Amino acid sequence: MTTFSLLLFALACTDAELALAPGDAAGADNENADTDTQFDTGDTDEDRPLVPAWYSLAAELSVAGGDADLPGAEVWLVLADADLEREDCRLAVDPLVEGTPPVGGPALLAWWELPVDAACVPEGAPARLGFGVGELSPEVRARLGTVEREDDADTLYGAWLVADGAEAFPFGYAESAGGYDDAAVPDGSLRLEPLLLVELPE
Repeated sequence: MTTFSLLLFALACTDAELALAPGDAAGADNENADTDTQFDTGDTDEDRPLVPAWYSLAAELSVAGGDADLPGAEVWLVLADADLEREDCRLAVDPLVEGTPPVGGPALLAWWELPVDAACVPEGAPARLGFGVGELSPEVRARLGTVEREDDADTLYGAWLVADGAEAFPFGYAESAGGYDDAAVPDGSLRLEPLLLVELPE
């Protein structure tokens, strides 16, 4: 069973959170924090590399007839450490292709797939990701208030993720500049934002 956690978006963001994220930023305590970080090594927080424990996805696409316009597509693997400090790893999108939604999963209107190919991808991350938009899951709908979007629930799509062929996971929401249509994703820009994280294997 997939392990996931709420990605808490801080209203008082730090400079690092704002600089590293294409959307809003994360920060919260986690009881599984690495105890090694409790010792004073003399390094500042900026000197220490983030040790990923969780991941999710964020993307900005330009959609036309269900296809993503590759020159304008940007996809990030969102990484978070045990304290949910966030860092985004930009993925290569040249092999981004329109795919077939997983059978037996949520009702989806559009679906894309790409290999996870970037120098910043941590060990244990999926080798291939599928992601798409469709129905807004109850888990995501219940957490829209953390980003002050609860009043917009009926105008947002759900954002779904499949890692290496696993079960579809509701990682966040998607917003189309063309508005909301429950039959098809309107042409134009489409932004996918994460609210939930998947645990990386140790």
